[in-house]
Amino acid sequence: MESMEDIVRRIVREEIEAAFDTSAVRVERQVIAINPQAHYSVAKAAELLDVSRAWVYTRIQSGEIRVVELGGGQAKQRISTVELQRYLDRRAYGGVKHVGDPLDAFREIRVP
Repeated sequence: MESMEDIVRRIVREEIEAAFDTSAVRVERQVIAINPQAHYSVAKAAELLDVSRAWVYTRIQSGEIRVVELGGGQAKQRISTVELQRYLDRRAYGGVKHVGDPLDAFREIRVP
């Protein structure tokens, strides 16, 4: 029977080997600094959400995403960072109700 120490050593060794495996698929994430008080154009909001401008305009017309009108027409519509986050929160599903620091889940893990 494997001891707890042997199990931990094996797992750590496997993780280290996987980290240095050049054949493994690596996903690069782009980090975007977002100002919570900013207001974005529809084009920029679409870019942040990785969707088309038409998709955003459809959500605006349906009332799912609220805008601030700074002048005449769609060209002057702005979407606040807070509104984008509210939309995403309303669309979120799954077991996590509040998303804080992504590492919080790992900090809660206790090893006996």
